[in-house]
Amino acid sequence: MLIYLNNGLKKRMNGLTTKEIKSVLIEKIPYYINEWRILPRVMVGLYGYVFWHVSTWFMALADPTASQAAFVSTIVGASAAFFGLYVNSGYKKSKE
Repeated sequence: MLIYLNNGLKKRMNGLTTKEIKSVLIEKIPYYINEWRILPRVMVGLYGYVFWHVSTWFMALADPTASQAAFVSTIVGASAAFFGLYVNSGYKKSKE
């Protein structure tokens, strides 16, 4: 079984049993998910898709109502809060 997360991990896995490999992966995969900030990036991508879809839907309406305009304003206004949460979130390295 070849694992290519990084060279240190690949060297560390040479000669290990399957149980030991699973143990190393259980230790390293959450670290890399947190370090690479995979979930926040996916959420920003999904929000971008929703933003685009709602915007094109609203622009295609012939005569939008006040409630439809309020809905679009809510989605667009949430972008500032969502972007602020994304920017301020992340892995905080301890100073030990």
